[in-house]
Amino acid sequence: MRALTLWQPWAQFAVTGAKRVETRGWPTKVRGEIAIHAAKRRPDASIALDPGAAYSEICAQLAGAGMLPLGAVVGTVEIVDCLPIEALYGTEYDTELERARGDWSAGRYGWLLKNPVRFDAPAAANGHQGFWRWDGPICSPGTKNS
Repeated sequence: MRALTLWQPWAQFAVTGAKRVETRGWPTKVRGEIAIHAAKRRPDASIALDPGAAYSEICAQLAGAGMLPLGAVVGTVEIVDCLPIEALYGTEYDTELERARGDWSAGRYGWLLKNPVRFDAPAAANGHQGFWRWDGPICSPGTKNS
């Protein structure tokens, strides 16, 4: 299965359905189910989820709830489309929360994510940049988050 590494808490947002658009500087032709891997390290603390949120506080809350595994495949999502981000302006995807959880700058791309599944038990794995192949065990999924 193809996999994509995201920093936490964005990986957790993707597999719980709290992030429906993955924003990237490059388009993809990949469609279908992919594994979401949480990077082993956290991003620089200067990267905030939104202007009023302290990144370290959010991470501490999620980690305290056991929801912030690092260095593991945490679930799956389905990529259903990839559009220039400008095509998503003013649509159902263009919400304050989505904008806070991605870079909606002109010239970027929005990968539309559906059918998120969070694994009950994350599977330890080494991640990579871009898409990579994950041959690990299919973990017991938690509730499918549509």
